Amino acid sequence: MSSELEERREAAQALANHRSSQAVPLLIQILRNEKPEGSDKHYAGRALLQIGAASVLPLLEEYFTYESSIFARNLLSKEELGPDTIPEFLKALRHPKVGIRRFAASRFRVFGPEGRAATPALVDALLHDSDQEVRFWAAASLSEHPPGAEAIPALMGVVRNPGEDAHTRMSTAHTLSGIEQSLEPLEELLTDADSYVRLCAVAALNNLALEEPRAFAALKRAVRDESPEVREFAQDVVMSYENPKSRREPDGSSSEGVLDPEESLDDPEPDL
Repeated sequence: MSSELEERREAAQALANHRSSQAVPLLIQILRNEKPEGSDKHYAGRALLQIGAASVLPLLEEYFTYESSIFARNLLSKEELGPDTIPEFLKALRHPKVGIRRFAASRFRVFGPEGRAATPALVDALLHDSDQEVRFWAAASLSEHPPGAEAIPALMGVVRNPGEDAHTRMSTAHTLSGIEQSLEPLEELLTDADSYVRLCAVAALNNLALEEPRAFAALKRAVRDESPEVREFAQDVVMSYENPKSRREPDGSSSEGVLDPEESLDDPEPDL
């Protein structure tokens, strides 16, 4: 490492240790270095996170200009993110670069209860963002931070939209099941003319059936659905409460090792 770069690095680290914003320009300069020595870029990114929330958006902008999405994902892992970064990720959700919006939408899943502050912005992204992947990751994050009952009609519209991505529709149905007043709307979806909407409803009602007899009764009605896929999935769900190992998912796979629309997102990898 050159002595000049080493001196810059030591100075920036000292400022970062004191959470000083004065270090930000120097660390951004290290990020922009086209031929970094060793792990200087990664070091600079971690130092920016150490400084705090105001560094996150410039950090994302630099990484998505100069680095791969995998590098950014590894840096901004669950352990690196605190609730003080939420305002910057909300800004990133409105960024003109679609890759940054995708990344921001996927990251809201890792926040704890503080992540509920992002719920209105995620609903807006799900309903209005022009990019399909942003909408998918918004739906996936909303399953961790469901909105209030006022969002139910809009979410039902997403599930019913045949032009929307199937995984986004399924994740949105899971989000509906997390809203306290969702049982009646899900029963309504179970009578929709679109068989995929009914399949989504079965998956969502499955989340409620253990504690809500009315949801279990709706699943038992779905066992007589005219669609073989809906009927078979409902049968397996009903049977699973007596024999959990018998459960299958909407794609017909076994519950063991299944790529569930929500469970598969523990380590999200949006296409950036």
